[in-house]
Amino acid sequence: MGNSTLTIASTESSGGFVLAPVSPSIPDLLSGNVKVAGVIDIFTVPSPSSALYDDKDLIDFSLKGIDGSVDVHRHIMAASSPVLKAMLAGPWREAKQGVLDLKDVHISTIQHLKDYIYLNIVPETGLDELIKLAHFLSMTELVKICVFNILNSLTLENFMYWNHFAAVNNITDLTPWLLDFVIRSDDTLGITDIISSYAEWNSGNKGNEEKKSQ
Repeated sequence: MGNSTLTIASTESSGGFVLAPVSPSIPDLLSGNVKVAGVIDIFTVPSPSSALYDDKDLIDFSLKGIDGSVDVHRHIMAASSPVLKAMLAGPWREAKQGVLDLKDVHISTIQHLKDYIYLNIVPETGLDELIKLAHFLSMTELVKICVFNILNSLTLENFMYWNHFAAVNNITDLTPWLLDFVIRSDDTLGITDIISSYAEWNSGNKGNEEKKSQ
């Protein structure tokens, strides 16, 4: 992702989402043909940290996941996340040991995090772990970009997964857009059908989780 503004707006005229750089024109907005339900604006700029992406000499911190770790620079991490800044500036174990243990995160997701922080690159897949991590680290811009990419690939088939995911992980930035998607999908599939299908899927999913915990 380079120097650009990403905009996502839900519109009645399109029956779906307008994705940046395309956006409703002023005449369309004034005519009432386009009703904007909401907008996510994301401004990205080239990161000065890109010069240190492959650096090994100044490495002084590691992000450890389930299956490996990624070396980073603590000052760059602190500048990217208020959570990491507080952790690294305080008397915490992570600051002293130079390692943050992310117990539920795979190394591929941690690498995606580094790619975003250093290079402003965000993947189009594997977004569930990444948006959870960004939410945990209070990285609001990365959360917005993940929401953008999720909506860009949203279908009636994967809606139930993302709706359950957003609710369980309290990803409040995603939920309103998912609900908007349901409303605008009523032409092809009734809302009651979607709700019923989700309730059935959610019930089955809870049953599987209960079996695992026994």
